[in-house]
Amino acid sequence: MINGTMIKNEFYNELFESVIREAREAHSSQLFESVLREAKVIQRIKIKKTTVYRKWYAKINDKRLKNIIRNRLSQIKKGLFGEIRPERGVSEIVIDYGPGYRIYFIKSGQTVVILLCGGDKSKQSSYIIKANEMAEELKKRLKNE
Repeated sequence: MINGTMIKNEFYNELFESVIREAREAHSSQLFESVLREAKVIQRIKIKKTTVYRKWYAKINDKRLKNIIRNRLSQIKKGLFGEIRPERGVSEIVIDYGPGYRIYFIKSGQTVVILLCGGDKSKQSSYIIKANEMAEELKKRLKNE
């Protein structure tokens, strides 16, 4: 645990464990701070949004929900994914607000997250199918580029 935040991604766990070991071995808080700053730069995640996602987000009238989503995406940009679940080929960001919202995404490499679509829990199965179709199409496009 660093600053009260649990790092869930294995890559970052290993990175921070090695940072802590190095700092302990060197008995240097300066080294620890230096490597921690470097690690924070490494974990920047770029978020890309599909047109489908953008349209869904634009239709949201609830300002509080929009704030929750913005804050969650801000955390993801820092490499702090929070509660996510794999769902048949894509992953879902779980937002426990109102009826329960989900945002479906795929990762491209270690530093890019592509938001596919979103919706509430009432039509979750259809959103997962749609997200998987979009993910397959994106993967084909990325291979051809």
